[in-house]
Amino acid sequence: MKKEHEPILTKPYLARVYDSMEFTLATGISDYDIKANVTGAFENLGVYTTINLRSDQSLTIKLNSTSYRVITVTAGRPFELDDLIEITNIYITNASGSTANIKIIGSRKGA
Repeated sequence: MKKEHEPILTKPYLARVYDSMEFTLATGISDYDIKANVTGAFENLGVYTTINLRSDQSLTIKLNSTSYRVITVTAGRPFELDDLIEITNIYITNASGSTANIKIIGSRKGA
């Protein structure tokens, strides 16, 4: 019996360019502008569609504008977004009571 439809196997188009940054953020800092203040942020790409953010302290972030609602990032657990939104900046608030050690990798699929 002949099959009418056979699936076409494809490989995902992976990013070739990324930005990576590591920095500390003192407690009590609100809406810290990553693009303006962190070396490596949005340097190779003007827009991220994928991010991986890690911190040893719980933080809140806002994407693209300080007027948007906060997203909580839990200490010790990676926060990841994959192709959900175009990210043009990240704003971080640290109200944890301790200095936060932060690592972010940003990329764009197909870049």
